Amino acid sequence: MTDWATRCLMKQGAAKNVAHAMAEHLVAGDLLGFRTHGLLRLRYNLQALAAGTTRAEGTPQIVQRRGAIELWDAELLSGLYVLPKAVARAMAMAHDYGTGTIVIRRTQHVAALAVYLEQATRAGMLIQMMCSTPAQEVVAPFGGKSACFSPNPFAIGVPTRSQPVLLDMSLSMTAAGKVRTAIAEDRDLPYPALITQDGDYSCDPKTFIAEPPSVLASLGEKN
Repeated sequence: MTDWATRCLMKQGAAKNVAHAMAEHLVAGDLLGFRTHGLLRLRYNLQALAAGTTRAEGTPQIVQRRGAIELWDAELLSGLYVLPKAVARAMAMAHDYGTGTIVIRRTQHVAALAVYLEQATRAGMLIQMMCSTPAQEVVAPFGGKSACFSPNPFAIGVPTRSQPVLLDMSLSMTAAGKVRTAIAEDRDLPYPALITQDGDYSCDPKTFIAEPPSVLASLGEKN
């Protein structure tokens, strides 16, 4: 599947190293059980390459650098390609300073954060990641019913003496991808995670594409 996805991405113009990294981490999402962030998102990435909204080749640029922190500009490269490089660099800084932080701007689709965690835990390092999509306004703030920010997924990987502890979660009550999957499968969400324009909680995913649409509720908002 990785080879096939790599060929698909290369056919849309991605450089071989970029295409392979993108395919590898999409497949990894499926293998970890994140089906909404695995090969299901291959089509989106192909469309972004075709439209030129994802850059097909290149390297992220270092905008600012300190001993244990760097600011990168991905310049619209795929996050599936950029994030493994960022994790590797943060690990190198951590070897020297005890900690390493990379902040990345203008990166494209990163898919499931979980797929990057074991890169660090295999080396005996703890890793934390967070992603924000400023242009995606689908989550209402606590007590609100209008969307103003993105789900802001958070992930952490903790090495142990056996299997690492891996956590990848949305800071909204569900992810937009899970809502779209429920729509495609014609089923309700397992719990009320949407807020309608009337301020009511709903399990009906179709309200997410209604006019006006419902929005995702913030994590922990409803008892």
